[in-house]
Amino acid sequence: MCRKGLNIAAYLGFKDKGPFPVKDSFGMLAAIIILQLSLKPRKDDTHLQFRSIRKFRSAVSNVYHMPIEGLKARVMAKDTTKLMVTECPKYGTWFKKFMTGCHKRMGETVRPDRALSSSNLVEILNIMEEEWDTSP
Repeated sequence: MCRKGLNIAAYLGFKDKGPFPVKDSFGMLAAIIILQLSLKPRKDDTHLQFRSIRKFRSAVSNVYHMPIEGLKARVMAKDTTKLMVTECPKYGTWFKKFMTGCHKRMGETVRPDRALSSSNLVEILNIMEEEWDTSP
């Protein structure tokens, strides 16, 4: 059906430029860089964790919002809640799905906080008490 429509458009003199402009409007360059960064060997882990590439997305987003393009963003605020409307491709549907796929494939090692034993806690409190007593 689309092909028939394109043929009619060509007959009428419209040139097919595709539905999207010829530029990186989805953040594919950032996705390629993320994939290249994920191939680097790690010092402390056997494979790259998702938290590492998440930092790159934040950095690219911050760089995007610094120049003139960032001035296009609108902020709607009421009391303590804010909502920002932006044209940054890193917040688009395609890039969000890319990041979700990366998270599923790379995984994330969660290291929860460990509880202190009561003897360790008492020792820490004793040290703090001594420092408090000796401080000027």
